[in-house]
Amino acid sequence: MKLPIGKIQLRILGILLLIIAIFIVALIRNAALLTFILSGLLALVTLFVALLRWINRPLRLLARSLRSHDPALLDSLSDRDTEFGQLAQLVRDFFQQQQRLTVEITERRQVEHQLRLFSRAIENSANQVIITNCAGAIEYVNPQFVQVTGYSAAEVIGANPRILKSGKTPPEQYQRLWRTLVSGQEWRGEFRNRRKDGTLYWESASIAPIRNEKGTITHFIAIKEDITRRKKMEAALRASEVKYRGVFATIGDSLLLVDGRDGRIFDVNPAACKLYGYSREELLALRDRDLAVDAATHVELLSTPSTRRVDHLHRRKDGTVFHADIYLRRFTYQGHKVTVEAVRDMTPQKQAEQKILRLSHCYAALSRISAAIIRHAEPHDLFQQVCQIVADLEQMQIATIGFVDSETGGFQPAAHAGAVPDYPRYLASTHLFDDPSIPEIWEPTGMAFRQGSPVVNNDFPSDPNAQGWRQVAGVMGIHAGAAFPLRRNGRVVGCLSAYAAERNFFEADITDLLNNLAGEISFALDLFDREAQRKSAEARIHQMATHDPLTGLPNRTLLLDRLAQALHHAQRKRQHVGVLFLDLDHFKTINDSLGHEVGDQLLQQVTERLRHCIRQEDTLARQGGDEFILVLPDIIDPAAVGQVADHLLHALHEPFMLNDQRLHIGASIGVSIYPLDATDPPTLIRFADSAMYQAKEAGRASYAFFTVELNHRVSERFALSNELRHALEADEFVLHYQPQFELATGRLIGAEALIRWQHPERGLVPPIKFIPVAEETGLINAIGEWTLRVACTQNRCWQDAGLPAIPIAVNLSAKQWLQPHLEDQVIQALETVGLAPELLELEITESLLMRDTEKMIGTMRRLQTRGVKFAVDDFGIGYSSLSYLKRFPINRLKIDQSFVRDIPADPDDTAITTAIIQMGKSLRLTVVAEGVETLEQLRFLREQGCDAAQGYHFSKPVPAAEFARCCAELGWARLR
Repeated sequence: MKLPIGKIQLRILGILLLIIAIFIVALIRNAALLTFILSGLLALVTLFVALLRWINRPLRLLARSLRSHDPALLDSLSDRDTEFGQLAQLVRDFFQQQQRLTVEITERRQVEHQLRLFSRAIENSANQVIITNCAGAIEYVNPQFVQVTGYSAAEVIGANPRILKSGKTPPEQYQRLWRTLVSGQEWRGEFRNRRKDGTLYWESASIAPIRNEKGTITHFIAIKEDITRRKKMEAALRASEVKYRGVFATIGDSLLLVDGRDGRIFDVNPAACKLYGYSREELLALRDRDLAVDAATHVELLSTPSTRRVDHLHRRKDGTVFHADIYLRRFTYQGHKVTVEAVRDMTPQKQAEQKILRLSHCYAALSRISAAIIRHAEPHDLFQQVCQIVADLEQMQIATIGFVDSETGGFQPAAHAGAVPDYPRYLASTHLFDDPSIPEIWEPTGMAFRQGSPVVNNDFPSDPNAQGWRQVAGVMGIHAGAAFPLRRNGRVVGCLSAYAAERNFFEADITDLLNNLAGEISFALDLFDREAQRKSAEARIHQMATHDPLTGLPNRTLLLDRLAQALHHAQRKRQHVGVLFLDLDHFKTINDSLGHEVGDQLLQQVTERLRHCIRQEDTLARQGGDEFILVLPDIIDPAAVGQVADHLLHALHEPFMLNDQRLHIGASIGVSIYPLDATDPPTLIRFADSAMYQAKEAGRASYAFFTVELNHRVSERFALSNELRHALEADEFVLHYQPQFELATGRLIGAEALIRWQHPERGLVPPIKFIPVAEETGLINAIGEWTLRVACTQNRCWQDAGLPAIPIAVNLSAKQWLQPHLEDQVIQALETVGLAPELLELEITESLLMRDTEKMIGTMRRLQTRGVKFAVDDFGIGYSSLSYLKRFPINRLKIDQSFVRDIPADPDDTAITTAIIQMGKSLRLTVVAEGVETLEQLRFLREQGCDAAQGYHFSKPVPAAEFARCCAELGWARLR
């Protein structure tokens, strides 16, 4: 308001200055009026000052009042009956109205804030809040109601709360509820209601009426709490209380509940009544100190904190005193101090302590006896120490160990100890009879021997059956006795007898302990008997650990030991040692065809023959299976080892008779010499093993010495096997194809797939170098599967390129034919590339025909049904007969190249080749000659009626890319 008032003042001042300026202009023009004008100007200034004072002060008061919001500053103006007074009164009224509005707005905001707080409180309340109208229709529920009942707010608004009724709340409860509410009072109670999902729950409810300004009930509000968990806890507490009451009543210890103020007993359990002999009413009339022998000590006990008092004397109703252990526990219950006294009668424990002390001595004796059994090797020393240990026990008079003489029937004391030296004489004169009328039969020793179980007599003087030896027992000071049978191998042979001066000495624990002691002695008896058996068993175990169970020959363990000794001896004497590794030829065939039982018998007969061929100082061992190793020590000339090998082969040349069958079996022997070949046993055996395989490769039934070249060849063979595995992974194998021609027409009728190894360092490796190694290492199956798959794929590719469809022959090894999934492999290889089965020929070796297995024949017939053809490769070098050829579904015979190589010059090869051709014709088989290299061979084969041929005369095996071109270059003119 400061700016408007300043403007008014400036305007007034501006008018004044304007008037003064006019007067000054007039004065300049008219000097005569100067005096008059000056007088008028002075009067005007005075008037202006008075006017300014009259206007400026009220304006300033108004501005200050508005600026400070203080109406009290206008009190001096509001009383005037002027325009400024009226203006001041209006400003004061404005301020008063503003204050009233501010107060009203503040109060309304406070009310709204409280309403929001109440709303949030209800919405977030942990209790359920339900508001209904007078008719009972629900108008509001909070989220907790939705969470507890499972009903949504939309489902219950307008509904009646009876939708929660479960029928488990009595109707009287609802009647009391409505009577209370109708009377205008608040009702509190519990309901058993049902949720939306059907589950029951407990809730505690507080329901009150809501009145309007006139006091009329318009609504009801219910605040509910889910008390299901509390109800379960109350039920658990009630069950716990019942359980406590049951435990309190049935616990074995005596329990007294004592008032901490005066010691009055206010509750006891039945065990306390039984212990003290009082009834419950009598005990409740006593104080706890009345039960103690020393009341002063008991009062002092009660003044101490919760504790345990041991060996406190208490008195029963009948006056008897007993030792008691008292457990005190103090607590405060509802402001009252309560003491719980648990009293236990320690009389049985006191008696048990004495018994335990005695048993501890017995256990110590048992421990000493157990140590004596381990320490003593002679029975008499052991028995004497056992008797002495038993006799040293408290109250023990005599201890004896005796055995029954089977001839006289009397006991023969083996050992004794005690205070009565004449007792052994009495025992020796005691006989065991079967007649019950004889007094000695009732003596514990005789009864224990006959019954085979412990016998105890704890009171000789009063036992009527002890009349026959009661006098002797009295002289010896014996009042109790016990006897325990001793067994050897389960049969009773004697007794351990013990006699004590105290009646009832042999209680159950001591009796059990002495019975265990008798068991230890019986164990020692068996131990002594088993000692001899153990030594015999050790010899047998040593025999089993160092010898072969089938042949009785030394095994590898004993062989290495004897070989090491022979090498040590030869080193000192500068002699040689020969190691012969012998492997039976074709033993597996005999084992598989005639059974393992026949194979075992054959090994035993071979062992006997070999034993007759060697010296006593030589060691013949069985390596395992059909392998034997012979160690020849003290050899002067290494050449003598060869003579021994030849002698062994000659011994095995004679047939063996097994189950009325004559069996011929040979052997292959490898020889290594110390120190020429090696100086340690494992290496010598390994070198002899390698030489043995060399003998097998040389034709079997022979022997071979180990050489450096052989070792190099073995190492190379091992390296080759590792490289073969890598070759499969690196795809280093390739197939070359050799064409087959029909001799009558010169027409190309097929091709044979031949595998080669494209070695990265050795170049192209022929199959003769790696196929044997693959068969030994088991890689032949994977290689054969690869060959089959690639050959079928290549044949399909030739057809797709427009070449004529010709069959392709694939060689399969014997191991491939014996694997179970060969048929699936062939079918999969054909179906994968879509090759017709008629364009695949599988070649088998002649040796496979000898197996004549039904499984292999079945596989071949199923494949032949599909169209696959079969050929016998290298025919003529085996031992097959026409009957074998007849059984197998063969389509072609292939004459081995060893017969073709020297025809027609060699008459034997010529005759054999002619015979094979004629035999094939008679069996309606196609005959194919392999290895044809000259025109003379070709003409001879054509003249003899051979059907087809293959060989270098036509083409060497070539890669697939060159096969088509080579076949085009080779024509009929080449065959002439």
